[in-house]
Amino acid sequence: RVHRSVAEFLRIFVDESTTNWEEFLKPLALAINTKIHSSTKMSPYFMTYGEHPLLPWVQGPAKKTYSESDIASKFRLLQLTCADVQRQEKRR
Repeated sequence: RVHRSVAEFLRIFVDESTTNWEEFLKPLALAINTKIHSSTKMSPYFMTYGEHPLLPWVQGPAKKTYSESDIASKFRLLQLTCADVQRQEKRR
């Protein structure tokens, strides 16, 4: 299921002229690994590590920092992608 989700995401945002598709992988991995599963009521990250992840915008030692606009644009992109994938699945 995860591979299908990744493939659908990339098909939406990547075409033959896209050269930066790998930039979408980290935000996508974060979205997949932190999404609460409907049957377990836990995210894959929580089930693996037993704790919630430290998110990129949380300041801490040796952490990369992101601007608010970077974070907002990445999350908006993920929200739009999720909505598109859900619409496509409903059509099937």
